[in-house]
Amino acid sequence: MSAKASLSEDDKADLSWFVENYFNDLKRFLPDYISHKENLAYISGLLLKHTEEATEIVSSYIKTATDVLRLATALSEGDVSLSSNTKFKSFKRSERRFLLGLLEHCNAPTEDMLRHKKRWIRLGERLLPSEYKHRYPKTCEAFDIIRNDKPYETFNRTLEKYLENGEFSKAADHLEKRPGEFARRLDHFLRSSDDSQTILKKFETVIDQVSTNVLLQILAHFKDRDIQSELRVFFPKGEVAKTYAIPNEVEPFNSEICIKVVELIKGALIKRFGELEPLGDVYIDPALKDYTIPLAQRAASKSLKSLARGSRLDIPEGDTIRFFLWWKEGIVDDVETGRVDVDLSAVIYDENWGYQEHISYTNLKSEKFRSYHSGDITSAPNGACEFIDIDIPSALEHNARYIVMSLNSYTSQSYCNFPECYGG
Repeated sequence: MSAKASLSEDDKADLSWFVENYFNDLKRFLPDYISHKENLAYISGLLLKHTEEATEIVSSYIKTATDVLRLATALSEGDVSLSSNTKFKSFKRSERRFLLGLLEHCNAPTEDMLRHKKRWIRLGERLLPSEYKHRYPKTCEAFDIIRNDKPYETFNRTLEKYLENGEFSKAADHLEKRPGEFARRLDHFLRSSDDSQTILKKFETVIDQVSTNVLLQILAHFKDRDIQSELRVFFPKGEVAKTYAIPNEVEPFNSEICIKVVELIKGALIKRFGELEPLGDVYIDPALKDYTIPLAQRAASKSLKSLARGSRLDIPEGDTIRFFLWWKEGIVDDVETGRVDVDLSAVIYDENWGYQEHISYTNLKSEKFRSYHSGDITSAPNGACEFIDIDIPSALEHNARYIVMSLNSYTSQSYCNFPECYGG
């Protein structure tokens, strides 16, 4: 519950079981503070569903209007990361009063609500704040502003005015109140301003207040910011299964600025870690240099061996590499999967990503690449495996450069709805 990164689905399932089974004795297990907002919403939702004392406990955790929005989303069994829309449920009168009361005690809720204006308008249709305008006047006024587009000068609007007028020094002064936002906009400031030294000095005054996760992200970003690449690659929040690439139209920084930013952040992190309790003698395996550090568990899932996207692994000595697939039919959440057919394929490309050949249930054997498929299995009530073996020397001899493993659910069920499914 005290994790500082988003929880995996397995962690959430464990927490849900824990709250359901220990609801009468939860108070002594709860942390004083839950720092990660998504986790806060999920845990608060669990508490409200299973614990009679939950309203008092949850009230002590909720601090902002967005906290309230996430909580309403959790109670509606929606996406607490707010990366996708939620259909809010019809709240009971007691739930409406509770959510409106939380909002009333938030500091300056209007600006926070304007960040997710459309969601708040939809939620307002369920909460009916006008029925409680005398009990919760500040909340009712905030809903009136967002529903009727009444003028309201927000923090971000003031910031945008400074940026539009080229007043970057004033913009930096304004952002000193929000160090995390300053860090995320640092690239924009440095490429837009003629006085990068002043911007960096102002950032240095607030760097100690920026979270470690954000500093690590900014550090990784600026390490290669002086290199011009054709494409800009990113993963939108909540869409971890897809990679997006767009033409990179942003000019690279000169190396001197990048080095200064990297040194500034490294210095802050070393100072921060240096003030923590020593870990004693620690051995760090040199192989870890090829692993990407995951900064969140939102995308983590149960697997034989989890690796963050972008990691590299050495292939052990030998002439054959084997791809494998294992899956099983059965019952998930009291629902029969029915027949499940998953197909294992391998596609072979040259160094320019030109297609050469594929090995699959439609082509079980390749003489050229000495590649073989174990055979197509179309049902697996007791579990089943498929394999593809590829002879590395013959692949290299015929100029193969990339071999991509692919799993396809031929019967169209989602992998998350199988009792078991692994590939490697």
